[in-house]
Amino acid sequence: MIWKNKKLILWAGVLIFCLMGLFPPFSFSGDLEGMQYRIAKANLLPPMYGFLLSPPTISASNGLTLSANIDFSVLIIQWLILSVITVALLYTRNNKKTKEDLYE
Repeated sequence: MIWKNKKLILWAGVLIFCLMGLFPPFSFSGDLEGMQYRIAKANLLPPMYGFLLSPPTISASNGLTLSANIDFSVLIIQWLILSVITVALLYTRNNKKTKEDLYE
């Protein structure tokens, strides 16, 4: 029974890890008359999430061209936090065996 709980925690962590990879955070880069800048880093836009193969889009005017890029720094931080939480949950599970575990 205890091992089933640990497997459930581990597989939930793996599932969430994969979903974070399929729906990553995107930041937007802009090009206005030769000046390149990152909009999300300037806190003009919050990070947007979207499916990996169809990133979010923003309508722009006045000759502003925006392109969506995966924000790998945010994604890696999210993956690290998830990994720490998953390992902590696995580590803090009770390791004492019960009678039910002995007969499985």
